[in-house]
Amino acid sequence: MTEEINSNEKKDGPITDVGKKFAGARKDNPSPDFSGNMNGIKSDSLVTKKEYWQKPDFRADAQSGHKPVKHALLFSLVYANLTNKPLGGGWFSIDQKQWDDAYIATLHFLKNKYESSHYERLEQLTDDFNAYMSVKFGAGRSEKDILERYSAGRHTNRRVKHPLSFSSDTRLRLKNLIPLGWPDDRVLDTDNYGAKKLLNTETGQHKWYAVKSISAKRFQTLDDWTEYDTFNAALEKVKTFFQPILDERVIEPKKGRAKPPKRPRYDRVEVREGKDHRKGENIDSQLLMDYFKFSGVEFGNWVNQKERAWFLNCTYDSLMDLVELLGLPVTFASLGGKLGIAFGSRGTGVDSAAAHFEPGNMLIHLTKTQGVGALAHEFAHGFDCVLAKRNGLNNNFFSEYFLYTSKGRYSVQNHQESAYKHLKDGQTADKFIKLVNYLTFKSTKYLDYEERQGGTGFMNNAMHLDQSRSMYWSQPTEIFARLFECWVTDKLAENDQQNGFLVHGTEESANSWNMKLSAYPTGRERAILVDLMDDWLKALVRSWTK
Repeated sequence: MTEEINSNEKKDGPITDVGKKFAGARKDNPSPDFSGNMNGIKSDSLVTKKEYWQKPDFRADAQSGHKPVKHALLFSLVYANLTNKPLGGGWFSIDQKQWDDAYIATLHFLKNKYESSHYERLEQLTDDFNAYMSVKFGAGRSEKDILERYSAGRHTNRRVKHPLSFSSDTRLRLKNLIPLGWPDDRVLDTDNYGAKKLLNTETGQHKWYAVKSISAKRFQTLDDWTEYDTFNAALEKVKTFFQPILDERVIEPKKGRAKPPKRPRYDRVEVREGKDHRKGENIDSQLLMDYFKFSGVEFGNWVNQKERAWFLNCTYDSLMDLVELLGLPVTFASLGGKLGIAFGSRGTGVDSAAAHFEPGNMLIHLTKTQGVGALAHEFAHGFDCVLAKRNGLNNNFFSEYFLYTSKGRYSVQNHQESAYKHLKDGQTADKFIKLVNYLTFKSTKYLDYEERQGGTGFMNNAMHLDQSRSMYWSQPTEIFARLFECWVTDKLAENDQQNGFLVHGTEESANSWNMKLSAYPTGRERAILVDLMDDWLKALVRSWTK
């Protein structure tokens, strides 16, 4: 099944993005401003920020590990940057009801992103926000005409700013508060000391300076405008002025909570044992896209050429291992050309955000620093999503159609033949239902209610992990992805193979995930679940290839 790599098709030169352009890359979109005649109109809206997004304790979330520190600080500054009410009716010929709707949509988007996503860069959040507002309000209009984006922006009588457009002093805090010690209680959200890169108008050069902001756009030198070549050098000088201030602030210590779950890092030198698919050749982005039929391949600006080459080689080897385990053609790695892949361009490698899948873009993203070991998990999300679309389901994922979960509850659903036999993959769905049946009833007998034992430890652990947070571990697509990871791990082991780039962490202890409970099935439960997954996958593949 494996095809030979044609080295003659490879092109010299730097490794670049190829194929489809995916919306939302941080490197593409600026944070805009809008100017116009406001005429001093005041808002008489009854809608308030507090009503739709009660202010979180961003500092406590960072201290406890509930949220990544950079993510929490960014949203703390975002929250403070939003107006307390929407713009007034009549501005830009938009009535109050329209401004209210846009303001509520803005708050819902940002609240959801704080609670369920991970961001470190303002630019990434701005791009995603603009894309969201374009879809929601931009039918038939160019992006610059979507004024609803500005509903929560601060304004004067002549100008409304984008709600995610930070002033210079806010950007100073965004860059410097964490190096100065935030979220330590002694470091205030409003502390305005830091290292700032400014233009020396006499020399025409940009240099770093130790400064204190005295207004939104003005800075005061701490050491007679001494120039520094690096951020860290200027920051060290700032600390000499800031430390005495900290020393005077006495804060009673607080008891912290445990750190959140975190994907183990796979840091061995050798991460793979198996067939030499590349025959010593290096892979470039065009070859990866063409061979597997990906819709596109994308890199972040901070992923250097050596790292790009390493990601491409490991990805090629991993996908070849995967399609051979499944017994399917190489194009299944891209789910028949529907899937794209990105490296270090769309998110952060903090805590559990080692990687993610974007259903809207049909895109897998692996972070630069912690994406190793997450490829099988994210592929499973793509597979789950494509199966839902292929079978005409209203659900985002195939797994959601058969597995129901909510806070503290789970069950099998749509198990009657009338609910699945008509589906394109309905002839094999009974085997998937049998898998869900064991998850929820802990019975190997098909829908045997008499032997119900309260569900597997795997399901119950997932429910427990989500008790004090928004649902993640117990979402059907996350359950499915972790089971798929286990199947890949165990099938590789059966063939005396391992691939730590493709999958890692399924056999690690709960402690290595900073958890008291395992997020993966263990022991006899795992063996049964992997066998049931294997039965379904084999039946599915047979139905596709016969």
